[in-house]
Amino acid sequence: MAHVRLFRHYIHLPFVILGLIDLIVMGLAFALAVFFRFFGELEFFLDNLVFVLPSITIFALFNLIVMIALGVHQSRVEEGMSGMMLRTIMAMILAIPLHGFAYFVADDWLWYLGSFGLLTSATVLAIFSLGIARVVFFAVVGKDRFKRRVLVLGAGRRAKQMFEDLTTPFNRKGFSLDGFVPMPDDTVEVDEQYLINLPTSLHDYVLRHPVREIVVAVDDRRRGLPM
Repeated sequence: MAHVRLFRHYIHLPFVILGLIDLIVMGLAFALAVFFRFFGELEFFLDNLVFVLPSITIFALFNLIVMIALGVHQSRVEEGMSGMMLRTIMAMILAIPLHGFAYFVADDWLWYLGSFGLLTSATVLAIFSLGIARVVFFAVVGKDRFKRRVLVLGAGRRAKQMFEDLTTPFNRKGFSLDGFVPMPDDTVEVDEQYLINLPTSLHDYVLRHPVREIVVAVDDRRRGLPM
């Protein structure tokens, strides 16, 4: 999975793309709410778009900041789409006072944020729009793009026991299992279809495949590992 470095932290590229999509969708939802509430004519709206843009930007940006603070995008992996949308609704409700504060600070530029009715309709429209956009996004990208890829070192008794503990989808939330790497001294007990025979070294495999975690499940009968 590709990463983007931001402030010395690595962020998954799909999360960045989804955040940008959410930002655009929320901005469009607010613009649509303003259009139907105050304008009604497209040409008139476009002529005055420069006065609406500050409110559009603040509305979308504040909502996105609160959603990030509540872990909305990461919740898709752990809680599914329903959990993600519930956190989104909570985030957008919590962001309404922030919009009011922004209007209080700069009412000349953020005039449209001063209407509670407009904020309510824009928020409801944004929630429905985000739901549709996310369903389409996950259908195109695939849910596995957001999961951590895990590689297991070992294919003996411990590895088999761990695999049996992960048979239910509930126990596999948040990650996908690449496979098991058998060790030279291990008696292989894991099914052959889940084994990974490394052509070179473990380091080369990790470089070629975006594995994020390596789990050590070696039986280690000789007690040679520092465990």
